[in-house]
Amino acid sequence: MGGCGTYVFWLYDQRRHITIRGSDEAMPDQEFASAVLEGCVDDLLPEHVLAEISDDGQWLSYSSKDKDDPGFLLHYPRFDDQPDDVKVDIVKRSELREEKRMYWIADIVSYINENDPAHLAVFKIAVHDSQLARMWNDAHAMRALRGHPSIVPFEKFVVDDTDYRLLGYTTKFIPGGTLEENHSFTHFRLSWLDQMMELVDDINLKYGIMHRDIAARNFLIDPQTQRLLLFDFNNCMQIGNATSHPRIGSWGPPDVDGVIFTIYELLTFDKSFRTGKAFWQNEVGPIEQMVEWPLKATLEPGLDVSTIRQHLDNWVKERRTTRSIKHFSEATDPIALPEQPPQEILEYTYFDEEDQKTSRVFTHGQARMAGVHYVDWSRPAFEKVPIEYYVPTLTLKEEKGASSPHQIEPAESLQVPTDHSLPNLALKEDKGASSPSRMEPAESSLGQDQEGEKVAG
Repeated sequence: MGGCGTYVFWLYDQRRHITIRGSDEAMPDQEFASAVLEGCVDDLLPEHVLAEISDDGQWLSYSSKDKDDPGFLLHYPRFDDQPDDVKVDIVKRSELREEKRMYWIADIVSYINENDPAHLAVFKIAVHDSQLARMWNDAHAMRALRGHPSIVPFEKFVVDDTDYRLLGYTTKFIPGGTLEENHSFTHFRLSWLDQMMELVDDINLKYGIMHRDIAARNFLIDPQTQRLLLFDFNNCMQIGNATSHPRIGSWGPPDVDGVIFTIYELLTFDKSFRTGKAFWQNEVGPIEQMVEWPLKATLEPGLDVSTIRQHLDNWVKERRTTRSIKHFSEATDPIALPEQPPQEILEYTYFDEEDQKTSRVFTHGQARMAGVHYVDWSRPAFEKVPIEYYVPTLTLKEEKGASSPHQIEPAESLQVPTDHSLPNLALKEDKGASSPSRMEPAESSLGQDQEGEKVAG
């Protein structure tokens, strides 16, 4: 059969991994392997973790063995012994009911034990090791800022039923979509700029926090008040405290620069100054130095670009000179971001020929062999979900431009980059986002390198 290779894919909708193995002739590259899986994904059963194909692209066999399961084991942070004021904000995963699938790390849910069936929330989780620190910061920052009129309301921490670990959190569901999705369909309002400036002043100067991802995609528009609501504090940090986000460090653009980028992008529809770059490489200077901004947006009556720029420039100058702080302790009401507990390393014992060996538990299969509890996010495919699986509380209007829930498409690696290209999914369907059935090649803990998914066999 010649050389052979293995490709590990992440099934977005089912939230699980599947391995495809075959010869080089059957799967000459990752794109071809993705196409093979795309054509046959409906034949997979939920218990299938490995599929082997012949040289002519036909399925040879399936495996459901633990040793073949490539699902990555996540060591979620423990959430025991929380103070009473935090305990009232905790809900177990089993107390949430899925109402609508939004994306691979976010669903619209309802609370099973709540009397109001119309109350919907968004449940945001971490499904990859590199997301754990971000999720921890995101959840705690959102809770600490709860009650701010320009921040999406935090609701609950969500913990595992069996092992008291933090899995994610919920926020109030705000229909209407993001500023990025809607700005081209409505007039640009000067009040949007005012709200952004006031919000950034508050989170920086009052609370001592740098958001570090101010962008139109991270603002919702409240359909009742037309007020902008910020979310996604994945990359936030306490100003001047690099250890408050150990996975990212101290670098990152100031939020003031984020406002400039965002207003420019909303007015011109030009995202080229931030697209395809790591966020710490973004330079706002060229935008500020432009004599004229090429207006594409429709402005509210009586408003012009020069007025917007003057309003923005006055604020930027003040923030960069007389109204700035170098450390969160200088803020008027600084908030704390609790440190994430250290990871617990789980091990299991196995026999290699006659020798007994011990290894770290990396995969779901290894966890089952070791009798170790792990968090399993796998679920039935959208197309195969029995009707009784859903208990609808109301009819949800499909978001503008939402893709078909049956669409499947190959995508880039699950390897999470150090920039902001990871979709922000707290309360939106990403513009142009693929369907819940989307497949994505995944970084594997079984010997794949960071750029490709192929493992020589």
